Amino acid sequence: MTKISVVVSIRDCGERIIEALESISAQTYPRDNVETIVVDHGSTDMSPALARRFLARHGMRGSVLPIDGDIWAAFDAGWHQVDGQWVQFLKGQDLLAPTHLEVLAKAISEADETVQALAPVGNAFMQTEMQARYVQQGLVAEVFCSSFRRTLGRWVPHSTAKAQ
Repeated sequence: MTKISVVVSIRDCGERIIEALESISAQTYPRDNVETIVVDHGSTDMSPALARRFLARHGMRGSVLPIDGDIWAAFDAGWHQVDGQWVQFLKGQDLLAPTHLEVLAKAISEADETVQALAPVGNAFMQTEMQARYVQQGLVAEVFCSSFRRTLGRWVPHSTAKAQ
């Protein structure tokens, strides 16, 4: 089964980080195959402590990493810490639907390998012509999710993207 890492960027999220982590903890995808990396990029509140406590109390695999920088630096730092084959990016105030990781993992396993070539380039994400066609046809629209502004996160193959 595919191992998935969820990178959560936080900055002064307060109690909302608990809701975000609850949405990860409540996934229908097997917990043994989910890793959560919380990256704090400058919180002045209790968000990092709340995240650490939540991960420990709920037996979730993962860690809380402090960094200096913006949200993109946080996602990048988390990217370099993950062990998963696929990475789900999430902002600390956002939530995942309970079946989110399961649906995406299933779509990826059923999709053609060309869909799995999604790779980050700076702050943009590139798609091949074949991927665009899949999205246009609605075959794997959830794989690409919405933008970071209104996000359920980005779903990215870790090994493929890291190699580029």
